[in-house]
Amino acid sequence: MHLELAPLGVDVVTVCLDVEGREGAAPDLAAVGESVSHIAVVDRTHEIDSSLGVVNVPNGVWVDENLEIVRPAEFASPGRVEGAGTAQLPDELPDRLVAMAAAAGQIVADTEWYAPALRDWAANGADSQWVLSPSEVVERSGSRGEAEAEAAAHFELAQHLHRLGHGDDAVEHFRAAHRLAPGNWTFKRQAWELASRVGGPVSRFWQGPVPGREDEWPYDGDWLSDVEAVGPANYYAPHTGS
Repeated sequence: MHLELAPLGVDVVTVCLDVEGREGAAPDLAAVGESVSHIAVVDRTHEIDSSLGVVNVPNGVWVDENLEIVRPAEFASPGRVEGAGTAQLPDELPDRLVAMAAAAGQIVADTEWYAPALRDWAANGADSQWVLSPSEVVERSGSRGEAEAEAAAHFELAQHLHRLGHGDDAVEHFRAAHRLAPGNWTFKRQAWELASRVGGPVSRFWQGPVPGREDEWPYDGDWLSDVEAVGPANYYAPHTGS
């Protein structure tokens, strides 16, 4: 998309959210090697969450040449990409990952509208039917009230404690962030991934109790349980059109 749209004046910037920085993002960086043609950064502090309202991935935000947001954070997909993500997974998957893959396959998400909309914006700029007014941007940005602010503060403190090596203390604040902002999947997934990183090529996808250590799991939920609880139709906010 970047190679296609850059000549029209639209730059694509991708952001990897990982409190452990390049180390945590290493598998993704290794998978793409030197093929990246766009700006790709790692956000260690999840700053994009609090500043732009990102609550799940993949999310996209459109910022125009005047640094004004013309579409706020929303589900963003370039469409179907043949073979994307499969090279990192072994042929024989543990039962949990098989169940997670099945659940992911049931998630309701319109993957076909985003790329054409982005192309339309690149071609027509402010006249694109997909550009929103400032009031529409605010309306679609969702609630950013006291609970969300407190959740962000707990999440920031949890990350800080984790980076200092105080993982057990960090859990308390991750749990508070989850309780205050139950719909924020980036808050949940970061904590779950840190708690289930036990090595091996699939551990970062696990995001739940580790076999043989289930009683050590520090959170009330995990990716598979929470997706099943909310239902696949509610994992992403529905696309609301132009």
